[in-house]
Amino acid sequence: MKAKLKREYEFDSDDEHATEPMTYEEKRQLSMDINMLTAQKLSTVVDIIEAREKITDFDPEEIEIDFELLKPVTLRELEAYVKMVQQQANKVPNPLRTLL
Repeated sequence: MKAKLKREYEFDSDDEHATEPMTYEEKRQLSMDINMLTAQKLSTVVDIIEAREKITDFDPEEIEIDFELLKPVTLRELEAYVKMVQQQANKVPNPLRTLL
């Protein structure tokens, strides 16, 4: 039995937007954004996918995400998570900026 994913980001799977299919460009951007995440943040990406998708033959050491096979709600939740991570990164003060 899977543990319920503890979210530190806002996502409502009942929202109309949550089931809206992503465009090719949105998927491409999401892929690029995910590739910029740290290993720790990538583990949450894996948790989201595992919670929403039926995955067989899963190797956590080597992960390749086929965005074409993921459900729209999974993609939208990944999008919400990545946006939260990016917003947190933008809030971190630059120590050099405070010295100037």
